[in-house]
Amino acid sequence: MSCGSEIAMIRILLTVLITAAMAACSYHATRVVGPDGTPAIALRCRTPSACYKAAGKKCPGGYEQLDEASSVDNGGFLGMGTAIKKDWLIRCR
Repeated sequence: MSCGSEIAMIRILLTVLITAAMAACSYHATRVVGPDGTPAIALRCRTPSACYKAAGKKCPGGYEQLDEASSVDNGGFLGMGTAIKKDWLIRCR
């Protein structure tokens, strides 16, 4: 096996391992102060469905979505592809 093919295999293995680890953390939640001064939660999610699941988990009694935005990273993971993130601002009921 040549050095180039070993490097390629290591890169693929790292990509698979890190992708699996990132899938386990499909969202990040931070408590913030909303625009009206009341407590809110800022969510950053990998997919819209992850945001819905996170909002339901953080607010079992229901929630109000105050704002939504998307951001695009054209470099993606390790410079391969495009990563799109969803940002939600919610308030629990």
